[in-house]
Amino acid sequence: MNCYAVLQTETAMPDPERVRRAIRGMENITDADAARLSRGAYGILMKRIALEEARLLQRLLQSNGIASEVVILDQLPPVADAKEIRHAELSPASLIIFDPLGRRVPLEWKHIAMLSAGVVKHFGLTATRRDEQVFRPSMTKGLMQTVSSVRHQVEESTQHLLDIYVAGGGMRFRIDGAKFLFKFVLDRPEMSMPEKFAWLIRTLGEHAPQAMLNRGAVAFRDGAATPVEYETLGAWEDESLWLLWQKTSKPG
Repeated sequence: MNCYAVLQTETAMPDPERVRRAIRGMENITDADAARLSRGAYGILMKRIALEEARLLQRLLQSNGIASEVVILDQLPPVADAKEIRHAELSPASLIIFDPLGRRVPLEWKHIAMLSAGVVKHFGLTATRRDEQVFRPSMTKGLMQTVSSVRHQVEESTQHLLDIYVAGGGMRFRIDGAKFLFKFVLDRPEMSMPEKFAWLIRTLGEHAPQAMLNRGAVAFRDGAATPVEYETLGAWEDESLWLLWQKTSKPG
């Protein structure tokens, strides 16, 4: 049984309130669900739903002034899993990537299809253990015992991420700004990581002018005061997938 996705057909960021009203019109969707699903909605507005649900959402979006298309999920462009890289160098002909074994892998600039960047929210679960001495009375004498308790806490942070799509998504390399060894491409220790990250995106874009850029990459390239922030890793990756779909479904 096929799953479907509803994709917007215009490039402008849709009004979140209009998206929220449309989603709220679907069955079994609460106000809280609609608010969550519409927050930052762009490109792929909903996915992994049945055909009837997809067509209903398309009608609701249309009534709110948002044009969309229903697509079988499996017909979206296939995208490779991201391979994280921490060491790379620049040459006039290629981006030289170093694999985990230190081997050089040259990537010609002309093969870079898209640069997708953004500040992505990350949620981690931390555990704190606490040991406490407790007196346990008995019929004859007391006994001290160690009682352990574990407290779990969800911590929110952000990651500066860049995905380099090659051959239309057939290969994908990921750079995490906090882990990347910038000194091999820009030996400027006085610069902050976000400054180096923005420099890297601008430099890659200059070497590969044919590459598409997502909203986040455009913001970094243009030196925007506030970077584009994505609520989840999935939201960021979905925007990139939508851009690839636009490119393949509407060539030229």
